[in-house]
Amino acid sequence: MAPSLASANIGPITQPPACSPTAYHTDNGDTLTHDYCGGGGHARVYYSRRLKKPRTCTSDAPLPQGFPAQIEPATTPLVWSGQDLTEGEYLRHLSAQDIAEIEGALEHFKSLERPISSVGRKTFPLPILGPKIIALSAKLYGENNGRGFFILRGLDPKKYDAKDNVIIYAGMSSYVAERRGRQDEKNNYLLHLTDLGSSVAPDNVRQAPYSNVPQPFHTDTSDLLALYTLAPAAHGGRSILSSSWKVYNELASQHPAHIKTLSEANWAFDSFGRTPAFSYRPLLHHLPTSSPEGRVLLSFSRRPLTGSPVSPRTLGIPSLTTNQSDALDTVHFTALAHSISIRQYAGDLQFWNNFALLHAREGSWMRAKRNVICSDSGSGMTREQPIGVLFPRP
Repeated sequence: MAPSLASANIGPITQPPACSPTAYHTDNGDTLTHDYCGGGGHARVYYSRRLKKPRTCTSDAPLPQGFPAQIEPATTPLVWSGQDLTEGEYLRHLSAQDIAEIEGALEHFKSLERPISSVGRKTFPLPILGPKIIALSAKLYGENNGRGFFILRGLDPKKYDAKDNVIIYAGMSSYVAERRGRQDEKNNYLLHLTDLGSSVAPDNVRQAPYSNVPQPFHTDTSDLLALYTLAPAAHGGRSILSSSWKVYNELASQHPAHIKTLSEANWAFDSFGRTPAFSYRPLLHHLPTSSPEGRVLLSFSRRPLTGSPVSPRTLGIPSLTTNQSDALDTVHFTALAHSISIRQYAGDLQFWNNFALLHAREGSWMRAKRNVICSDSGSGMTREQPIGVLFPRP
């Protein structure tokens, strides 16, 4: 079994691992290792990266100008720790009436004989369930005490063929985000992500979409994401979410020097063969709002920053400094400490706010195949909606 990235809900960090000697690339030429650390029972299982020499961290550095000392939980329910959440806050069960309405909408769309790209609220009518999903979508932004994510449970994907599952997914998700964006620079709107298995290449040299290895915390390039599970893994494979603003609060109070590092526009993002070869931007952004303390946004993916065994960092691109490596790992371990791990059941539709939550994935035993659809919201912000399709290994 592939090592898990995280176990079930984990409490707050009592000894924050900000000074953990963890990183891929440094500015002093240290040799780095790439390994997994694990434990039994309810022990935290995490993906770690080690430096030869530990770093010294400070907790008395000033925050960058404009960044809030804290984002108070009293001002938004999007600040949370996984141990404090209850299932009723994010899980909604579909009734028999709901499912009948979904299947009626499926048959209606098929009768139109139109391409899947035309699936939407008008072509996939859900007169009763649709407004309920629209209301739930407000919870993704913290309205109605929303936590930034929700799950719809009750569909049986085995009742439908592959095309019908995509239609159902696209139709239901259109009530969360009507417009769809491109998945990649090749204008793909539907992308199949498949664990090709170790017979094709070892687990640690296949790209994340084509493997079943754990994935560390990151964000994508959209405002909303979703996951539709056709068949869950036998072991592991859980979806792991963590509040970005909870992570920010922990760092701001205990390790403000990392806030400064994360907010500096000197992180080199590898374009992997495109032009220009790399670009600079911060990982942490301050967003002035009507709220007195403002808001912040964490936005990053590790591969463009660190490279990977299958995607080595392009030669000549600046490596991460040791301060950047320490800050990046502190984000991961803090997110892990306050995360919620969600066991996925067949038919689950999971939606979350990519601008409010970090996400990660456990490793799993089973071959995984994922279909990905990207959507764009009416506000002009991309809403990416992956359909996670998990099949047992033949």
